[in-house]
Amino acid sequence: MRWDWLWASLAAVGLMLTAAPSQARVPTRLVYARTQSATDCPDEAALTAAVAARLGYEPFSPWGDQTILATISRKSGVLVGYAELIDHDGIAQGSREVRLSKPECHELILALALAISITLDPLRVEAAGPPDVQVPPTPTDPSEGEPEAAPVTTPSTAPVRRDSAPVRTRKQGQERMTWHVAAAAIGALDVGPQFAMGGRVGVTSKRGRWSLGIEAWGTLPSTQAAPLAGEVSVRLMSAALTPCLRLVGGFSLCALGSIGSMHAEGRGVEAPRVENVLHATAGGRALVAWPLASSLEILASADVTANLNRPRFLLDGVEAWRPGPVVALVGIGAAARFF
Repeated sequence: MRWDWLWASLAAVGLMLTAAPSQARVPTRLVYARTQSATDCPDEAALTAAVAARLGYEPFSPWGDQTILATISRKSGVLVGYAELIDHDGIAQGSREVRLSKPECHELILALALAISITLDPLRVEAAGPPDVQVPPTPTDPSEGEPEAAPVTTPSTAPVRRDSAPVRTRKQGQERMTWHVAAAAIGALDVGPQFAMGGRVGVTSKRGRWSLGIEAWGTLPSTQAAPLAGEVSVRLMSAALTPCLRLVGGFSLCALGSIGSMHAEGRGVEAPRVENVLHATAGGRALVAWPLASSLEILASADVTANLNRPRFLLDGVEAWRPGPVVALVGIGAAARFF
């Protein structure tokens, strides 16, 4: 029964891990927000459509290797659109800002779409020219009558860049090392007599596609009844080293080695014993990360490792439990960049 639960969990994680963007030209994730003062502005779908019309292809995907953070706000009657490019290491690569003094937000969306398009693919924007796209205007109150006609501000002249230099990415040799802290809830098989729940914390350094993590994890006690009488209770504390290579989007493959202490104690027998036994494993991990912001991401992982030692736990001279040859572990958690 416990293995059925594990295969179902691994299958679910596997589906998440193997998902991939359907188009080769969708490397960017869009995170769009409107402040309370700008809730009447068009939604994310309108901005996405405007950018796609400008570029001639759909540039956004939830599996993007980089992120565009786009916000719209209204300050002292002026509409402000802001877009920032964040690379896969969570480092800001450049930003653009557009302003519009008129109250209609649909024109700001077109201007912001142009700014984003130039950031993502400037050569494509210059070749394509103005897009054939219309964003529905913001509804007005009928009691106010027809609004006065105002000259249309074209997207090609509206953007005002916050940084005038073109967005540039770092070369491989110049990529900055970043540091991340993570925590996760885990579930594991064959680190105890029953399916065991626990937790994991760690610190990871990243540079380019490579990362190296050090983590500590442990499980709550799980018990197994002995064949004759009594029961054995087992819990685990372990440390692990995880070098990883990011393959595509947020998907990475890692090597995994751990060493720790397996604490076991007998109960319900005349001569109970308490033992602390070395526990060591080696194997691999599949890891997927979903960015939520420039310095925060959700993590899901699946580990499969080999037990390098398999001690026998006895009660009154009778074997009560022995670890299996393979440890399987799934985890879900979050990571934050702190440096």
